[in-house]
Amino acid sequence: MQWQEEVKTQRHKVAYLDPARIHQTEHSFKLNEKVQEQLKAVKTKKAKDDIKEEAHKKERHKVSAYIAKVMLKRVDKDWIMAPYGFE
Repeated sequence: MQWQEEVKTQRHKVAYLDPARIHQTEHSFKLNEKVQEQLKAVKTKKAKDDIKEEAHKKERHKVSAYIAKVMLKRVDKDWIMAPYGFE
C-alpha cells in the first residue's frame, strides 16, 4: 500500500522495514531446545545467566543484520521507515 503511494506521487523514495521482523518479540530472549539443553548442563546461576544473555544477543543480532541488509539493498532510497511495536 505504501509503495503504491510512492509510485503515484513520485515525491520521496522510501523503503519500509517489515514490522514483523523488527517487533519487540523478535529480539527478546527465546527459550528453545538448544538453550534448554545448555541450561540443564550447567549448575551455577552465573553460568545460566551467561547462556541466556548470549542467546538474547544472538536474537538481537538477527534483527540488526536484517536492518543492515535492508539499508545496503535499498541504498537508492532517501528514507527507510521502520514501523515498530514496543511498549
